[in-house]
Amino acid sequence: MISNKLKVFERNRYFYGKLLTAEDFITEQIYFNDKRRLLNNMLFGSGVVTGMSVVKADDQSIAVDSGFALDSSGREIIVSEPKVIKVNELNGYSSFIRSHTDYTTAYLCIEYDEKQSQPIHSIAKTVLDDENEGPEYNRITEGYSLYITDEEPEKFMCESENLALKRKILISDGINVSIICPSIVREGEEFILETQVNKVNTEKNITIDFDLRLKLFTAENSNNSTGKNIVHISYDQCDSSDSETIVIRTKLKAMGSSGRKGIIRADNIHAAFGKRKSAAYPVQIEVDIAENRADSIIKMLRKQQTDNNEKLYIAKLELFVSPQYYILESVEDLPFCQAVPTAVDMRSFQIRSEFICPPSENKTVSHMISPANQPVVNTGTAYVLIPEKARKGNIYYSNNIPHGLGTGVVFINAGYVDDKKIIFEESSLLNNNFSYSIIVDEDSGTFSVAVRINSDIKKTNLKFCWTASRFPDMGNSERKIEINPSVRYAGRYETVHFDVSHPDGKVWKNGELEWSVHPDNGGQITSSGIFTAFDIPGFYEIRVKSIAEPDLNATAFLVVQ
Repeated sequence: MISNKLKVFERNRYFYGKLLTAEDFITEQIYFNDKRRLLNNMLFGSGVVTGMSVVKADDQSIAVDSGFALDSSGREIIVSEPKVIKVNELNGYSSFIRSHTDYTTAYLCIEYDEKQSQPIHSIAKTVLDDENEGPEYNRITEGYSLYITDEEPEKFMCESENLALKRKILISDGINVSIICPSIVREGEEFILETQVNKVNTEKNITIDFDLRLKLFTAENSNNSTGKNIVHISYDQCDSSDSETIVIRTKLKAMGSSGRKGIIRADNIHAAFGKRKSAAYPVQIEVDIAENRADSIIKMLRKQQTDNNEKLYIAKLELFVSPQYYILESVEDLPFCQAVPTAVDMRSFQIRSEFICPPSENKTVSHMISPANQPVVNTGTAYVLIPEKARKGNIYYSNNIPHGLGTGVVFINAGYVDDKKIIFEESSLLNNNFSYSIIVDEDSGTFSVAVRINSDIKKTNLKFCWTASRFPDMGNSERKIEINPSVRYAGRYETVHFDVSHPDGKVWKNGELEWSVHPDNGGQITSSGIFTAFDIPGFYEIRVKSIAEPDLNATAFLVVQ
């Protein structure tokens, strides 16, 4: 089933005395193959399911790992064993080299392929077909074919959680200039149009400027003096030999009514590379304006699943090419994030945070469930370090200790541990060496132990057992925090930021929150909630909790595409 368009399925009906021919058995195979491929396409889409990673073997070769993928027709592509191949031996290289020189980008694609195998002699063919006396083939071997291309997909998933349109407005001497925007926006909604300047190992000074002519859209810095909605974009890069990508973001707003198409047209394009000028042609993007963007995106995805024949890109190759030779500079896996989530990837969604007990770093015992008339209690230990030559009258403090019961009024009781005894009273009554007090910080939800030296003391590390209690009528019974947004999408190596609401309407200070990623191979997250994705697509759980109040915790989910 090369086309994904829906059709009426027809299968064989068997009965006694039916004369079976090769056509009947072929029909049987077509029925089951097309039915299975339809389900593959509708349920899972296309992309790499597992494996198929591509790495640089040497300056002229790549290595493709074994793996499994589904193409846009639902056909299974299986790479049964790793394969090392030279770039110039790939299909499409001859035509690619004729149109590219110097530093350039190529894409490695894989497609379904099948070949006839096991040739055998056929008596019927010899009798019925006098012109072709060649053998028949007993089997059809399903395989794959690798090829390279310079074409990019026009539509791909982007970090803004919807489909994006990408148009190249300039390709010249290692410089690619593209504009990217959502393909569907909501009426009255603001969105970002990106101008990407990809500079690949060129030492030439680059100057680019052009106009964006808008229809049914407005921009903050648009020029309406002539009666036309125009935004001017300019870029001036000083001499540099490093490869880089520059992104210029322009905020636009959809003003047209739903059901219409807004137009973004790049015009008056002027580009100069050193002393040489380059010509470019106008490029136009049509953006759908919808009443409900989510529903429109789903409809578009459904339509694309049943009516597209997209390529499957498994690697991006950076090359230096000339008519005589080429050098492979670098390889990037899945440049357009074409991956199919598996059951293993989905498992993180099935594990809810309420069934997971996070480790307690302070070794405290928290009584989380209490009757309405009982206090909530936390217990733990604290230490106060005393110098060897401590002088009489000096006061020493412990570190700030989070009691775990939130901000506000909390009762703290502490006892000094002396050998096997715990003294829960003013220590100076039984020990004249020191006295101590408890200092509670209601704003931060912490406390500290202060020790005053009364006479010479031999111990240098004083241990205290503490108990913190809060009664329900003291508030905080409905205190909670939330991560905004609760679900995020990110591309490989992309950075996203998570915000956490404060139960008291305040702003979290640096170091007050503890972040974690589960599984931890999906990326890393800083103490400020800035997440950087690794190169492993999948679903990951983002957890955060207050260090002062471990009971205040929240969970969000991140999809790395």
